[in-house]
Order: sequence, then structure tokens, then C-alpha cells
Amino acid sequence: MLMNPMSTRADFGRADAEEVARHWPIFLVAGLTSLVFGALILSVDWSVDSLATFVGVLFILQGASVAITPPLDGSDRWSNLGAGVIAAIAGVALIAWPDKGLRTVGVFVGIWVLVFGGCTSSGRSRIAKSPIGGSCWS
Repeated sequence: MLMNPMSTRADFGRADAEEVARHWPIFLVAGLTSLVFGALILSVDWSVDSLATFVGVLFILQGASVAITPPLDGSDRWSNLGAGVIAAIAGVALIAWPDKGLRTVGVFVGIWVLVFGGCTSSGRSRIAKSPIGGSCWS
């Protein structure tokens, strides 16, 4: 999550862009990791335990990536930190309980995609100074 949807900040200036630019390797590694993991998930014939472990590690890595990157709007890191910790906890839970975890991974993924999509859309509207703005839930 690059944008903090709860921020009231409406502008994104040069200093903000330079701050994000300092973290571009994190964004690059996170994106490449997701591409590789996604391709492997779709192409390998997994056992339940190995798939749960693999997806759990992915959640942990993505959670760490989100937690250490600043929001694009330059606001506090609490939204990114919270989202990253939740993803990492989901990864640990998936590794610890693979049989139950894979049954509920759809719920974790569904919630993550909905929240991430809503927050990203909200953040995008802030950058574009769209009239929809507001918070993640508006």
C-alpha cells in the first residue's frame, strides 16, 4: 500500500517524490518477488503443506515490504506498518496451520485484495485530485 488512505493531505510534491525514489529498490524487489511467486504457484503441482508454506512465506515477505515502505503521500507509516504486520501474521498462521490455512486462504486473499484495492483507489484519487477523494472507505 503506497498511499495512506486516512491522510488528509491533498498534495504530492518534489520532496515526497524524492522520498519515494529513495525506496525504489524495495518496490522493485517486491514486484519481482510477487511475479516469481505467482508464476511458481500457478506452474508447480503442490502438496497442501508445501503450498501453504510457500504462500505463507510470500505473505511474510510482502508484509515486510509493505511495512518498511513509506506511504506515497508522506504521511505517517502506521497504515503501511499495520497492513504489513497483518500480512505477516497471516503468513505465519498459514505456515503453522496449513490444512486449515489453505481452506481460509481465499478469505485472507479476498480481504487483502478488497482492502488493498479500495485503499489504492482512494490514494489514486488523492493524487489525481479527484472529487471522489476522502478515506479508504468512501
